[in-house]
Amino acid sequence: MNCWSVTMRLGAWSILRNTRHYSNKFSRNPVQVITNEELLRKRSRFRPVVEVPPVDRLPSKISDASGDPATLEGKPSRLPPGFPPYDTKGEDDTDLSRFALATSNAKSRLKSGLIMLEGTRLIQEGLRANLKPKAVFFSRVENVTKLQLPPRKFAFQKVTYEKIRRWSKLTNPPGVVGFFEKPDTSAQLPANVFPFSIICDNIRDPGNLGSILRVAASAGCRSLFLTKGCVDLWNEKVLRSAMGSHFHLNILENLEWNHIEAVLEPNSYLMFADNSDADHEGVKETVRNDVSHESIQQHLEDLESDQHEINSSDSNIETTVEKLPVFSYYLINYPAMSSIFLVLGGETGLSPDALNLGKSHNRCRVNIPMLNHVESLNVSSALSILTHEMKRQFELAQHKDEMDSVKIPTI
Repeated sequence: MNCWSVTMRLGAWSILRNTRHYSNKFSRNPVQVITNEELLRKRSRFRPVVEVPPVDRLPSKISDASGDPATLEGKPSRLPPGFPPYDTKGEDDTDLSRFALATSNAKSRLKSGLIMLEGTRLIQEGLRANLKPKAVFFSRVENVTKLQLPPRKFAFQKVTYEKIRRWSKLTNPPGVVGFFEKPDTSAQLPANVFPFSIICDNIRDPGNLGSILRVAASAGCRSLFLTKGCVDLWNEKVLRSAMGSHFHLNILENLEWNHIEAVLEPNSYLMFADNSDADHEGVKETVRNDVSHESIQQHLEDLESDQHEINSSDSNIETTVEKLPVFSYYLINYPAMSSIFLVLGGETGLSPDALNLGKSHNRCRVNIPMLNHVESLNVSSALSILTHEMKRQFELAQHKDEMDSVKIPTI
């Protein structure tokens, strides 16, 4: 055992001695001296040398000749020429929170006179309608380069996406939000309209009202009346569902029924959208495939005298409505009527005030026949069918001479 210990000590000592004197075995005379220039020249044969400036020389923020700010990496701004400059706020959302609170609900919007539009498409539709922007906030420059913004007379700021998401009403915010002065929709006069208007009775679902606006604008509705009890016209869900139709319609909101009564013209026709199925006994008697347009028109002209008898003998509104004639929507000659008012009921149906409207006018119910035991349609789907049938007939009447001259080849 002692011999083994001695051997281990001698082996360790020899290793330490060789390590300490290892440099004695190498020559101290240099073979060749290589400078830095020669070393770089040799390396350049394999890869180019890139000179990196010191970190402290990189600019933290620069501006081009037009004054547009650039990114923090020192790259030039990606804004198109002539685009208004923006302010970089980052985590500071003081202005954004102030505008968001001013448009958070219907009462705040009424007090501030502002509306909130989210997304590039809605903001662009508002700009096309000559709305005056008060502030535009975005998280990425790419979100606003396609907008046709007016000269800088509003707050134009870049903030973080988290700040926009905090104040957004959407699950996945688009990253750009604009605040505009609320327009006067009652003064808007669309260019292409037909002589029919829509009266919304107690439409409370925002998605339904937004779809109604889109359908009304696409069919050429002359005016849209919203009674008290309907959802706020500038609700964020209504705006998203309407997709800019607010700016292409003549809309009167928060109306009392007596105001609507005063708008009705003497020869107006009131049509109540009827959701009853085709198995109703009254519908069987009125809606027939062999009914001509002339007979329907004659029946509608005789309604004025009949209404006085119905209203005087029946106090029950449901009984009064059941006695109104029901016509299938495609059998009515709409161009023969001077002015049409289509009354739409909400999720709970037509209200008593709506059914009492226009007792001295020509009134009827319009039915959409359905098959396979389907009882009713969504209010926006039913409106789309009715209004586009009106649009089709009005366009055919306008271009009747052109249609007669067109010869359709037989196949």
